[in-house]
Amino acid sequence: MSSRTQPGSARQPARASSEGLIASALDAVADLKERHYRREHEVDKRVLDVVRLVQAGERLGLSSIELSPEVRLLHDGTRALLFYKNMSSRLLYLDRAVTNRKSITRQILTAAGLPVARGREATTEEEVRDSFVELGGPGVVKPTTGSGGRGVTTDIQSAEEAVAAAAPILQSGRTVLVEELVAAIDLRVCVVAGRATGATLRVPANVVGDGTSSIAELVEAKDSLRESNDYARHQRVLLTPEKERFLAARGMTSATIPEEGQRVFLHHVANISAGGDSYEVLDRLHPEVADLAVRAASLFPSSLHAGIDLLLERFDAPITSQRAIVCEVNLNNEIPLHLYPLYGPSSPVDDIQIATHWGDEARIPFTLWSKDHAPAREGFELTQPADLAGAIAPGSASDWPSGAGEPGSDTHQIDAGLLQSALCSAAPAGTTASLYEDRFVLLGSGDHLSIAERSGRTLIAGAIGADPNLMHRVARTSGIPVMARHWLRADQRTKATRLVDRPWRTWTLRIPRRDSTMRSVRIRSRADLDDAWGKIPASARARLIETPTGPACVLLMQGPDLLAVQLQVPLTVTGDGRAPLAELLDRELSMRAANPVLSQYRTALATNSFLDGDDEHAVLPEGDRRQLGRSPRLADGAATVGLSTLPWPILEKYAARFMSAIGTSGIATLGFVPRQRSTSEATWALWRFHSDPSLASFRFPFAGPAYDAYPVMAGQILSGPSRPL
Repeated sequence: MSSRTQPGSARQPARASSEGLIASALDAVADLKERHYRREHEVDKRVLDVVRLVQAGERLGLSSIELSPEVRLLHDGTRALLFYKNMSSRLLYLDRAVTNRKSITRQILTAAGLPVARGREATTEEEVRDSFVELGGPGVVKPTTGSGGRGVTTDIQSAEEAVAAAAPILQSGRTVLVEELVAAIDLRVCVVAGRATGATLRVPANVVGDGTSSIAELVEAKDSLRESNDYARHQRVLLTPEKERFLAARGMTSATIPEEGQRVFLHHVANISAGGDSYEVLDRLHPEVADLAVRAASLFPSSLHAGIDLLLERFDAPITSQRAIVCEVNLNNEIPLHLYPLYGPSSPVDDIQIATHWGDEARIPFTLWSKDHAPAREGFELTQPADLAGAIAPGSASDWPSGAGEPGSDTHQIDAGLLQSALCSAAPAGTTASLYEDRFVLLGSGDHLSIAERSGRTLIAGAIGADPNLMHRVARTSGIPVMARHWLRADQRTKATRLVDRPWRTWTLRIPRRDSTMRSVRIRSRADLDDAWGKIPASARARLIETPTGPACVLLMQGPDLLAVQLQVPLTVTGDGRAPLAELLDRELSMRAANPVLSQYRTALATNSFLDGDDEHAVLPEGDRRQLGRSPRLADGAATVGLSTLPWPILEKYAARFMSAIGTSGIATLGFVPRQRSTSEATWALWRFHSDPSLASFRFPFAGPAYDAYPVMAGQILSGPSRPL
């Protein structure tokens, strides 16, 4: 007799109505045949979006340049358009950010009169409990940010279960959304430029019995079929502990043998990433269902495409005859979902999406990405930036008014306070403006409330600002000189030595640790490299990064337009012929205590770290300068020096080219550093790019003229895009 058990008869939870709706939906698609594919792309799941878009572009006669595995530049030799994953360079960070926050998305949908599930946010266990009691069960608990069904618990029957489900979310510092459980089927509709171009019925992970195989064997067979699907192979069914618990609640185990034709569900969540099935049903979609998805997508107009998740009773019936809600809006919706359905015909959303984006959005001149059209490099005297900074006297406490914030305020708090003040001053009569969740601004006028984003950046600008490797590739491709970055394996010692041997270069070697963190080692010579190289794991890659040691020139930009410029000068002391180095250094650090920005770093700057290798009792001749700081980073003791004019016009050309090439009109900073070419000459190279910079260092420089950019940012916010709440 087999040791494998037969199906039990445990009480089913209060989800029978949903399972009944799913059963009816499956009856409606019973004629759709299981699809069989031949694998073509050996790439990660998210890169598959990029690959299919590139192929669709090629069918339109477009060429592509790879800037990173997830970022491509498409062009026809005249025009260009960037894609980050499947999101174009015209997509605003505002729309991406608000759709990543479920609570804000709900407000935007509700303001537009679209149906959503009843729900409440909660930040404590007590609030979770009260929310569940108020809504009544059964319910759903989910994080307010996230995707793929991660962290979502459904079919919650009691306040105690809700608290238990919310605990790991709250412990991670995130907010919880408690919602009613809506009896429904799960439908993803892909909308492109106001038209439904794909529709996928998503069914929770399940197996269908054959009368002889256990659930575990049926799962294994199902996963083997998914292996040939370029998309589904990344999302196997897998019998996870969560699925085992789901079965146990129904009186079954993985060893249970379902009867022939019996469908056994393994999970509540319908996401394909959780092992769910996909049925492409665009040709069966009722027009009213399609219209609901189109209306939801239209609320985020900087995105030409969106994936709208609907919970409803039937996909082939009018909205007016059933309950239907908009569950989520996804602007990074996965194209392959509709290209590789497990059942039903593929919807060519890749071709539709590329044709639409290219026709409507390809506005970047390709000359900005051609090195032949890049500005020629210009040399300057190596000592010029330091000499210029040294000739400007430091400010004093009287130059830094109390508006900078309370003592101990950090840069973020200074920015928030001064931007809030600028917003209040610039807002029209009857309009309120207040900062919200760091990056957002709530705008009120009468009974109307809307939400804006502070920097005005695009999503691609944010991605480039967050990834130094991507910034490096963008600069190199567009012909802008940039500080070098090299990935090196342990067997590439010869290449590393050749790089380190270059004159007038300092490097940082970033070595991966077992815990996935990186150890940084300063490399000034071949001897330093010899000491560090043996610590690189044989199977890993280290990063060798060219590291600045002299002053940086930082440009504050609004799109391609220059707003302000300042130097960041490594900590330097000037001799008076009497005081020893230690005293000169102490004076320099003490002056920083009154500066609202630099004072934040003073306690972390130990005197000994600057005098390492120097005689602290040595006396510098009067007028002699000695650099003690190792870099232009403020955290390394650098000072900020405002400039009334830019002495090196080439930098404005570089910065304008970079901002125009990535298609952003937001406020950003670009930092350039000297790259020494001879004993006396240097050229500039891009060092850093920040897509949402702090403005405090420009408002309160250590020396030189200040620039108040807060009114500029406030004006941009008040006149720029916002979304009604």
